[in-house]
Amino acid sequence: MKIRLTLAAQHLEVGYNRGNISALEVDLGSGFLSPGGPASMDWMMKGADFSDCTMLDFGCGSGGPACLLASRFGAHRVVGIDVGAYLVELACNAAEQQRLSDKISFQQVPGNQLPFG
Repeated sequence: MKIRLTLAAQHLEVGYNRGNISALEVDLGSGFLSPGGPASMDWMMKGADFSDCTMLDFGCGSGGPACLLASRFGAHRVVGIDVGAYLVELACNAAEQQRLSDKISFQQVPGNQLPFG
């Protein structure tokens, strides 16, 4: 099994709340908290086959990129990690609403400890 990394900025719990997350998503797309959004992912991933890949979304935020990796780009499995508990909760809800919970898992991790050895 191949492992590929998707890197995003690490989010701090105090930096995100319901109001500013909603404002960012208006500009960037649902589930996206940093520039790019679905159109940029389409461009970057064009022609890629992730069907046998497990992807890591480091700094997963509210789950937009992880959900696209599973739904649009066919990733076999996606693991999203973030330091923000609220963001992980939003990401889990997004995966559930899109019926992707069987392909995606999210977990909160301390900023200085990654759960992978």
